[in-house]
Amino acid sequence: MLLQKHKTALKGFASVILILIAAPTTGFVVRGEWSPWVWEELKNQLVSPTLVNQIFTDVFYAAFYLMGFFLPYWVITFVLFLRRARSATSEDVDSITTDDRAGRLFLSLSMLILYLLLLKSILAFIRALPTDEWNGWLLILGIAMSAILGVVAYQAFKKPQKNT
Repeated sequence: MLLQKHKTALKGFASVILILIAAPTTGFVVRGEWSPWVWEELKNQLVSPTLVNQIFTDVFYAAFYLMGFFLPYWVITFVLFLRRARSATSEDVDSITTDDRAGRLFLSLSMLILYLLLLKSILAFIRALPTDEWNGWLLILGIAMSAILGVVAYQAFKKPQKNT
């Protein structure tokens, strides 16, 4: 009962933990400090790794790989929420249908497979971005602009409030 009551908060907390673990790993992989594949990284470690070090490396890489599933999952969930909220006539937003849930799951799984298959190409593209001239500002401004556009899009799709 308690778990059902706080399910949304637990999902949010788990998402934040996943992002906090995956972010440094993504940085290490993009900069070329770590290999994109966990087995190569464990093989290339200079010092004989302990069991704890191997477990932490595996957890970091698991979070890195799971971002290929969860980023599309969160975007699809957000789009489905906007679609339901916009089409809902009552104050309550209906739950997601089984077809939407299955479609969200299979689309996210297919994005994970594509992410893993195209990981080297994705990393080559990111590494080829001209960040030396901008000293990283191009990426920073791009992320900031994406966040601003996301908020504007959310506000545009938000259901209008009834004035009473």
